Amino acid sequence: MKDGNLYPPIYWTYPHLNDSVRIILLNEKVASEWEKINHYLKNNKYITNEISREVTGVLQRDKMTQLLKKWVDKGLLIQIKPPTGFVKATKYRLSDTSEISQHA
Repeated sequence: MKDGNLYPPIYWTYPHLNDSVRIILLNEKVASEWEKINHYLKNNKYITNEISREVTGVLQRDKMTQLLKKWVDKGLLIQIKPPTGFVKATKYRLSDTSEISQHA
């Protein structure tokens, strides 16, 4: 399942079923990190590294930073650095929103 990027099987046994096992296979691909971030940003204007990790399930801050940087380099996201230079306050937003000219 993991090789095919599919959800893991769901097993139903006792107390739901007596003397049997039901295996449920979801024939859907697991959403990628980018799909999760993109979905979040469709409903929210900004995202931070911390929120990105909560949304995607990525535990390591440095790994999430690399992913965010990759998406900024590809032009998918725009990085908004705070004037104070405080790294934890860095925000990201989708590049196709209306404020591109102000931060470019």
